[in-house]
This record gives sequence, structure tokens and C-alpha cells, in this order.
Amino acid sequence: MQDLSPLLPPPDLLRDMLLECWSKETSQDPDAWTAENPYLGQCAVTACLLHDIYGLPVSRGQAFLPDGTVDSHYWNEDLDFTKEQFPQGTTIKLREGPQGRAARDYALENPDTLARYKILRDQWCDLYSLPKPKSDLMTKTADIPDFLRIEIHHADGVEAFDPNTLIMAFLETPEKIRGLKSTGDLSLISGQPGLIYKTDQVKAALTADEIHRLTMRALTPDEFSALRRQVGPFFEIHDDFYDAATGEALQPRL
Repeated sequence: MQDLSPLLPPPDLLRDMLLECWSKETSQDPDAWTAENPYLGQCAVTACLLHDIYGLPVSRGQAFLPDGTVDSHYWNEDLDFTKEQFPQGTTIKLREGPQGRAARDYALENPDTLARYKILRDQWCDLYSLPKPKSDLMTKTADIPDFLRIEIHHADGVEAFDPNTLIMAFLETPEKIRGLKSTGDLSLISGQPGLIYKTDQVKAALTADEIHRLTMRALTPDEFSALRRQVGPFFEIHDDFYDAATGEALQPRL
């Protein structure tokens, strides 16, 4: 991620800066959000923002409320600026699963969280005169593990992503991916000139629009069937995302 500011403000100042940026548009629960409880629903987007700007590791856990309710909760290791949304007597604990950068990527896989993050990020950068980080096709690839690496091969080279940065690229700069020149390979789905989509599990020729729908878990039943028939099962068309019998998308992001 782009390093926007290497100097971390003191915690009290950082809290005040966040209070200026939080709104119901950045809250997970906009209908319940009020100026009296500005912390409500801000945990995931705040933790991701502070990770991306100041490099603070993201902690992923659960909040155990006195009434027995258990809520998902995110914070930045020793800094938790949104715990005040919970009543006194709440216990917060780490949970199993991704932490650190992986927790940040996990949170932003949710399209609603990603959209709210972008609002908060842009508000922060506008208010504090910082350059807005943009998803770029030329992703830094050194830190992408092989099992997360997605390559898009085109006539002029190769672009590398992890799942989250590919989603953000389609959301923020879709025209750049659609503008990539075909390798000359014909799509396995439509037969049109396409690009090569490659992971550690699959290599397939697809058009940019087909890659978009594959990334967003929104293939049509015919597209799903064509891929499954020609390349077999792989993660992006897993049974969690598509009905294996009908090809219907179960978790579409479009």
C-alpha cells in the first residue's frame, strides 16, 4: 500500500481526526448511527484505514457484550478507537483466522465494507490534504503469496494482483483492465479474443468482462458451466459460490 504519512499522530489527536471523518455513510449500521455514538459500526473500516495509512496491524476478534450478544470487531493491536460503541462490561478477544494484513484483506472482501472504507479513506485524505491511494494495474507483487496471486496476461505484459486488489481495480479503474490488449487467445466461455487469467489452480482465456464477473462471483449459469466443463473445479467457482447443479451464483458481488 502507498505510504501516505510515516508519522503516527498521538492517540488523542488520532481519535479527534477520526471523529471528524466518521459518519453514518461509513457506519455498518447507518440507521442506528448517531453523533452521540459516532463509534458505532466504524471498527472494520477504521482498522483498515489506519493499516493502509500508518501501517498499523489489524486485529480481528469478537466483542462479548453483557447481554450475551457477540459482535465481530476489528482494531489495530494496542489501539482500539471504536470500542466505545460497546457498553461497559464488554469483553473483546481475538478470534481464530486471519490477522494483520490478512485480516485487512478479509474485511475488505465484503463489498459493503469496501465501499464504506473508500468513503472514509477519501474523506480522510480530503480533510487532511493527503493524496488518495488508488488501485493501480501495476500492483506491487513481492508480498503476494503464490496461493493468493492472480495474474492477468495481455499483449503487452502481465499484471499481478491479490484477490482484494483485483476487486478494487475493477471498482475504481475498470476501464484500465477492459483496455488491456488481447493475447490473441479465445475465451473458453464466449470464443471472443481475451486475456489469460492465471492462478495457482487455473489458467484460462477469458475476456475482461468475464474476468470481472468471475472476480465478483457473478458468472451466469452458462458461463459457470462452460468453465467447469473445460477446466474443472477451482476456487473461484467453488460450491460455496455457485450451485453446482444449476450454476446459479450464490454470493454475487454485482
